Amino acid sequence: MGNPVTRAMAMDNAARAALNSCLATSIEKEAEYGGMIYAMNGQILAKPPLTQGNPNTVDVGTHAPNCGCPPGSRPVAYYHTHPIATKAGMTGRYNEISDEDKDVVADNKLEVGYVGTLDGSFIKFGPNLPKPVVLPGRLKNTTR
Repeated sequence: MGNPVTRAMAMDNAARAALNSCLATSIEKEAEYGGMIYAMNGQILAKPPLTQGNPNTVDVGTHAPNCGCPPGSRPVAYYHTHPIATKAGMTGRYNEISDEDKDVVADNKLEVGYVGTLDGSFIKFGPNLPKPVVLPGRLKNTTR
């Protein structure tokens, strides 16, 4: 997977599949979900989503050895949800990337991060992107 375009598409596809697997539940439960994306044996794979049940934060595994990814793999990205508009009187800016979101990428030397949001937007961000990018195609944000 030496071609940068192919690699980027593989990361986007892994993030989309992972977010589609958890965004509707995340919204229903008003809890952030997320996980790591890693490269191993020429493939890009996503770890299953994690949650601690918090409405505006999730530990995606970055404190574990190798960010919780399998031995011999390399963490390359992470994904998480922004499932709420308001909580306890606070307005959630679910379509914005926070400094904390950016820090996960920088602190763990990842290539990019992804967010799936309340309205189904699929956002990609990272140090090599001038600004966050809303990728085409809505995510599954409802169980219906």
